[in-house]
Amino acid sequence: MPYRLPRDEVDMPWFRGVVQSLKPVEAYFRAEFHGFHNIPAEGPALLVGNHGPFAVDTPLLVRHTWKARRRVVRMLADRVLFTVPVFRDLIAGFGTLEGEPNAALHLLERGHIVGVYPGGVREAFKGPEGRHRVRDYWGKSTGFVRLAIRSGVPIVPVACAGIDDIYVQLRTADDLRGSLPLRMLQEYMNNPKYSLPLFAGAGVLPLPARLVYQVGEPLPMPATGEDAARDDALVSRVRDEVAARIEQLIDEADAKRAKALGGVIDAAVAAVRDFADAHLRHGKRG
Repeated sequence: MPYRLPRDEVDMPWFRGVVQSLKPVEAYFRAEFHGFHNIPAEGPALLVGNHGPFAVDTPLLVRHTWKARRRVVRMLADRVLFTVPVFRDLIAGFGTLEGEPNAALHLLERGHIVGVYPGGVREAFKGPEGRHRVRDYWGKSTGFVRLAIRSGVPIVPVACAGIDDIYVQLRTADDLRGSLPLRMLQEYMNNPKYSLPLFAGAGVLPLPARLVYQVGEPLPMPATGEDAARDDALVSRVRDEVAARIEQLIDEADAKRAKALGGVIDAAVAAVRDFADAHLRHGKRG
């Protein structure tokens, strides 16, 4: 029977079990966490962050928010993920819900923390030239801003440096455009936006790139309510401000990450990434 709960409930024994099970994942990526005191200890907020391949960044963000603030982040996920039976049940038990504005508004009105990645799959599967950048991949994504303005909650910017290094791309999504495997994937997903690159990691695992999370201060909305949420100029301005702040946080986190790099694992990850980037450039020239 599918694992289903009302949208404003989380099975806490299940949630705590999943959080505890992620300890080896945190160790694998040698994750660091900074600025989590900026996440409100109570009341609603909208966490907005950069996004990496296959949502690997999400579990550790949720785990550490629980550890540091005892808050459950209700992440919004692409609805296609809820078509995969086993995975659907797992993420639902972790508090994740389909990315529907009304569902998110429902949770915010009840004092929850909601998390969202405006770049979605476009950002997660971007090419290596877009490493650690978000603005070019958010496109016209304004729903998260309208949600924050409608509900009157602050946006808390979150950055994860290193998430773009956990896989290397042997071929970008553009390289594979029109190929039979990609067409089959898009038909299965029933959406052409699912353009998957050819990724490589450490065998079946992602590369053990060091991850550094940085949370910024909450950004209050300059105006609230339905009328303000329909002001396209205001919404676009806030979106651009949030994107710029997240990129700034990525740079800050990456500077901390650079200070911690230097071991054998970091050297190996960098070597694999540089080789893949060179291979990709050579393939494009050829």
